[in-house]
Amino acid sequence: MKVTWKNTKKKKKPCLPSLSHFTELPFEHDNDTTTDGTTVRSTDSDQSSQLAMQFQTQGDNLAMVLSLFITHASVLLFMFG
Repeated sequence: MKVTWKNTKKKKKPCLPSLSHFTELPFEHDNDTTTDGTTVRSTDSDQSSQLAMQFQTQGDNLAMVLSLFITHASVLLFMFG
């Protein structure tokens, strides 16, 4: 018995345009400009960097725990496997 697959040509999806023409997105700018022209640094930037550092620390801890778990599991499989 011979099994064959039909090669169906998939249409390429059109590329999405860049978002550079949207200038008023809230996540684009870290600094805000006041009416007199001075720039004020956003406090959200400090909070987001602190949150990013917390995520980084949690990720590092998770990686360490997973590596220890894999090491111990492989030792147990070697001993009792």
